Amino acid sequence: MYRCILNQEIKFLYIKTQKLNKLLYKHHLKCAATWHNTWLFIQNHTDGNLQLETEALYDNLNRKIDNLINKQLRKTGNHQPNQHQSFYQRTINLTNIRFTKKEQTVLNYGLQYSLASSHSDLTTADHHLRM
Repeated sequence: MYRCILNQEIKFLYIKTQKLNKLLYKHHLKCAATWHNTWLFIQNHTDGNLQLETEALYDNLNRKIDNLINKQLRKTGNHQPNQHQSFYQRTINLTNIRFTKKEQTVLNYGLQYSLASSHSDLTTADHHLRM
């Protein structure tokens, strides 16, 4: 559900960005036609100012992220953010059969992965079981 909402939001923002870029391009052309040779200097000055503002915003955001990471590390007492997490196995073997590591890995993939390449393999295996 959330994935669908996020996808819709991303599509909306992409369309909005495309419209703004087209509008900006039209205004650039209009300004270039109006101010001829001086437009290049105006544009370079404006781009420089925007670059400085953007860098300041990203520096601020990076500082906030660093502060949040530090708070989280202090709260959990874990100073190694890349520590490996261990989870329960996806499959539990309730039989006496011992699986190899490769077989266990295939079973852990889940039901969406099919082991048989065609239906004929299943019918021949079923035929051997009946005999």
